[in-house]
Amino acid sequence: MIISLLILFASCVSETLHYDLNFSGIPAGESTLSISMNEDVIFKSKTKTNKAFSKLIKFEENIILTLDSIDFSTKKIQKRTRQGRDKKSFQAIIDYNAVVDTSTAVSKNKTMKIKGKVYNPFGIVYFIRNQKIELNNSYNFKTYDNDRVRNLSVIANRIENIKVSNGEYSCFVLEPKDKLSKGSIRIWLDQITKIPIQIEMKNKIGTLKMMLKEISL
Repeated sequence: MIISLLILFASCVSETLHYDLNFSGIPAGESTLSISMNEDVIFKSKTKTNKAFSKLIKFEENIILTLDSIDFSTKKIQKRTRQGRDKKSFQAIIDYNAVVDTSTAVSKNKTMKIKGKVYNPFGIVYFIRNQKIELNNSYNFKTYDNDRVRNLSVIANRIENIKVSNGEYSCFVLEPKDKLSKGSIRIWLDQITKIPIQIEMKNKIGTLKMMLKEISL
């Protein structure tokens, strides 16, 4: 298992990570994360609740992000979400001007000037994967989504052994310096490969937990 993960990480031009989905402690469905790298990084996420959980809350989300190939900052967002009968979509293009260190985010409803680069929580996962992680390392980001900007600081504050259907791993736990709030993220990265073994995110319907079950190229 470790050898195959090392090979995958070393050749991470494209990969798909498959996760079991859990909403607030209840088995809920499946989620996949995939990336492919050319001039930019194309990230895709698909999340869908299973039939049983959909009787309580039906949730589907499809996200396509265009990310900078160096630092995984956001360049384009395409997102479609369905919760019950409520359907929403969001699209934006982000242009970063290095001369003035400012991002211009243009969506259907708003144009925003934002100091520095902006990130999506999933882009943050891949950014941190490419860092040399040590305990107490901290990382600061501005996240942009749905015409909102948030400051997010995460810290590698402990090492934790976790067991998922894919196996057992020793992970760095990176989490917000403050409590997990809407739009923030908690990540368990394997110490050796830095593959995200478990991800927790908070949205308006509760805490979403993704637990790795399969890796494919």
